[in-house]
Amino acid sequence: MKIIIDDVFNATESLENDSVKCIITSPPYFQCRNYNNHEKQIGLEKTVNEYINTLCNVFDKLKPKLTEDGNLFVNIGDKYSKDKSLLLIPFEFANE
Repeated sequence: MKIIIDDVFNATESLENDSVKCIITSPPYFQCRNYNNHEKQIGLEKTVNEYINTLCNVFDKLKPKLTEDGNLFVNIGDKYSKDKSLLLIPFEFANE
């Protein structure tokens, strides 16, 4: 077993296709943290759609790395809008 703790953009490039059995990740939640203005940081997109598109782009890069019987676990939270309605981020992400 090998545990990789790295920026997803760096780690993805170093992995061979069809080589990973399990990916467990908790991407930064939408508009909750600023990681010192890291140029590729996830979570500070202006809209929920941009955030979900960014996540999908990441997982599109990871998909070929998984083995045919591989698993991907994503811990993702929701957030309330200014009018106190849930944004339904997990639903929108799963739907996409």
